[in-house]
Amino acid sequence: MLTEERYSIILERVKQNKSVKLLELCELLKASESTIRRDLTVLDERGLLKKVHGGAISAEEHSFNPSQSFSLMKNLQLRGLRPLLWTTAISFLLTPERLQAI
Repeated sequence: MLTEERYSIILERVKQNKSVKLLELCELLKASESTIRRDLTVLDERGLLKKVHGGAISAEEHSFNPSQSFSLMKNLQLRGLRPLLWTTAISFLLTPERLQAI
């Protein structure tokens, strides 16, 4: 499968589910963890998604909005994605702007 095809599938999955696990993508795309990690890094650098520990979340979901953040956290918790939940919470709290203010 071509790289751009993987990107398209990854973005579609994130768009549908708001989040995606690394291992889920590995199985879906029949690719290694390192390949998927590289793909997620590229897509994150392009601002198309937010790479988090163990997967990725939608770029829109990552922008800080308290009401949306609560909804995302609840959604992740209901799906049983606690590690992703904590990583997402920390990434919301530790933005570069907030770190500079400290």
